Amino acid sequence: MDRRSLIKSTFILGTGTWLLPSLLSGCSADSQFALKRLKLTRKEERLLGLLSETIIPKTDTPGACDLGVPVFIAKMIDDCSSAEELAMFSKGMELFAKSTVNGISFERASTDERIRFLEDTHEETLQLFLVAVRTRTIEAYTYSKYVTTKLVPYKLVPGPFRGK
Repeated sequence: MDRRSLIKSTFILGTGTWLLPSLLSGCSADSQFALKRLKLTRKEERLLGLLSETIIPKTDTPGACDLGVPVFIAKMIDDCSSAEELAMFSKGMELFAKSTVNGISFERASTDERIRFLEDTHEETLQLFLVAVRTRTIEAYTYSKYVTTKLVPYKLVPGPFRGK
C-alpha cells in the first residue's frame, strides 16, 4: 500500500468514527424531524405536511412539502417559541389530529373539504394553531431557495453599473 492510499484510508476511517455517533443519535424511530423540545408523532408529522400542502398546494410550481416546509415549521416552533407558545402549539396539534371534516379525518377529506374546514374553524386553540402553521408555511415558502432563485430572483437594488 502506498503512502497516499494509507493517508486517504486513515482519513476516511477517522472521519467515519468521528461522525458515526452524531449520525446515529440524529436518527430516531419516532420522528423524521430532529427536534429537541417539540414532540410530534408520525401521524402529526403527516398532518403537518398535509396542512402545509393544503395551504400551498403543488401546481406548476412545487408545493409546500416539495420545499420542506413541514420540517421548517417544526424546527421554527421548536427553536424559536417560548414554553407557553410550544404548549399552545402542541395542544392545537392534538386537537387538529383529533378533529374531523364532516365525520372524515383530515387526511381522507377532499381538498375542498379541507379548505372549508380551515375556513370554518371557530375553536380558539385550534385557530391559534392554524394561524401559526399558516404564518410559518408562507414564511418558509417565500424564503425557500426555489422561490428566491427561480420564481422571484433577487436583484440588487441599485442594479449593475453601466458606464458610457
